[in-house]
Amino acid sequence: QPTVFFRREALFAGGLLDETLHWGLDWELWIRLAKRHPLSYTDRVLAASRIYGDTKTATGGWRRLRELAAILSRHGVPWHSPAMISHAIITLVRKRCDNAELITPAVMTNSVPGPFRRPAAPMLAMAERQLRRWLQNVQGVWSDGMVGRAGSLWLPCDGRSGYLKVRGKNLGIAGQMITVQVDGRTATTGRLDSEARFTLELEASAGSIPVKVRLRCACTLRVAPLDPRLGPRQAGFLLEQVELVTP
Repeated sequence: QPTVFFRREALFAGGLLDETLHWGLDWELWIRLAKRHPLSYTDRVLAASRIYGDTKTATGGWRRLRELAAILSRHGVPWHSPAMISHAIITLVRKRCDNAELITPAVMTNSVPGPFRRPAAPMLAMAERQLRRWLQNVQGVWSDGMVGRAGSLWLPCDGRSGYLKVRGKNLGIAGQMITVQVDGRTATTGRLDSEARFTLELEASAGSIPVKVRLRCACTLRVAPLDPRLGPRQAGFLLEQVELVTP
């Protein structure tokens, strides 16, 4: 929380903190703000946080997870979302590792009884790497704009009708076809030349908050990984702009 800045008008328009919540009241507020307003990210270090044994995050356990699942359900997100799965795994591992501040394969290995540590070490390292790889790929849209076979985005919206504008660039795939879907409406490119740019526009209905966008492409090729430890990615096009235009 200490690094977040937002306008007072946005806070009062979206509603204040839900004080019936105990563990996820800040997270629930960020979800409500993000459904209506765009967010910006800075990689500057603005604050430091310390996790210790008596924090709510460290002691909430499964009760905290149940509250987070209820928050997701309130906003139409299934309980088995990537955020919920990662929270559950982190909670389980943290309890096993005596609420360690930093969870690493080495820390997890040290929590295994002595005789089993040596065989467990490579399995735990592989499990941690596979989880990170899954979390990297699950949305299908990466921070560098690359889009896999299927990707999804949620765009903030104030409830007014408008149109969605998507611009991108096909990768080196001759005959590529790209599809965008929003509110049950679909727009598809013709067959694209290698490295060709495209623009798709389609109507977005009023009342859909946030606007859910699905991106698909017919073919993919291997592209450089974001993190070399997680292996290569499969992508079909580069997303250059996605914008919800309202009157």
